[in-house]
Amino acid sequence: MIKTEVGPDYFYYVPRFLRYKARASFAGRIVGTLNREYLEKCCLMPRYPETYLEAVMDRFRPKKILEIGTYWGGSAAFFSSRKHVKQIHTIDVIEREEPHNLWNAVLEPEERGKIIDHWVIDDKTKKELIGALDFDFCFIDGLHTYEGVKFDFECVKDKCDAVLFHDFGTNEGVTDFINEQDNIEWQSIELSFALWVNK
Repeated sequence: MIKTEVGPDYFYYVPRFLRYKARASFAGRIVGTLNREYLEKCCLMPRYPETYLEAVMDRFRPKKILEIGTYWGGSAAFFSSRKHVKQIHTIDVIEREEPHNLWNAVLEPEERGKIIDHWVIDDKTKKELIGALDFDFCFIDGLHTYEGVKFDFECVKDKCDAVLFHDFGTNEGVTDFINEQDNIEWQSIELSFALWVNK
């Protein structure tokens, strides 16, 4: 069941949106360099997500990020454009050319150099890879079933300070899993993010 309540974390970020609005230009960078289709295939749509991600990045200032679910590479590109981020490992089950098209088109060479992409064939391989990686922040945007989100979360929860989930409130599997967890600070459905903090 999808909850529509707004948690206190929403009120932490919303007042800061105006402060971040001037800096939130990465979506424009994608559209200006490529096209709107690339923007629509990443987590920077529909409203406020870039400003929210800016605030999360400023709050945790991660150096090493793990992203589960590369898709077209928009979120990995966004994370790599943050100066404090030194490395991003991004994992997916389908190797696509679109992420590389986006990264090569919109990122500076030093930003592109932060991204290490991995393609895995099954959950066993994914779990082994995650166990071998070093990261302090995770973004889960992979398989959106309840079981898929649960598997990914179990693989990462003891290894990082915070886990950000995408498609909370818009996908039933993601939402049902998150609604069962402790230490979740979630946002309104229009933001589509939920944040778990390792306390």
